[in-house]
Amino acid sequence: ADALLDIGADVIAQSQDSPAAVQAAGQRGVYAIGYNTDMSAFSPDTFLTSPVWNWGVFYERVVKEVMEEKWSSYQYWGGMEDGVVEIVMSNLVPADLQELVNEERSRIIEDDYHPFEGPLYDQKGDLRYSEGEEPTDEELLT
Repeated sequence: ADALLDIGADVIAQSQDSPAAVQAAGQRGVYAIGYNTDMSAFSPDTFLTSPVWNWGVFYERVVKEVMEEKWSSYQYWGGMEDGVVEIVMSNLVPADLQELVNEERSRIIEDDYHPFEGPLYDQKGDLRYSEGEEPTDEELLT
């Protein structure tokens, strides 16, 4: 984060299980975006938002399945709809933008919106997914 801040970055985002980048941004008065947890406590004056992974929701599900002898190995694609993925926003995010984010969050939960719905083009400009088509989770990871 420091190297980016040294060359004038005005927002720092990161994907680590550490608040260090958020803290570095806060020390320099630069906006910060956290990752995995609510990192607002580490830079309350500059923290904007963070995706949050609530793994406890998944663990409870698995433990229950094990205890009921119903568990078997499977790929799990948890999301907002089951409470595993959440988003937190600070008061630095304007209320109208928070409202818009919450509306889109509701659409995702209700399965009324897929952020990667076609038409989607690759870097060469070739159509990969037509209007209304959606890549699978597996395809998104390739």
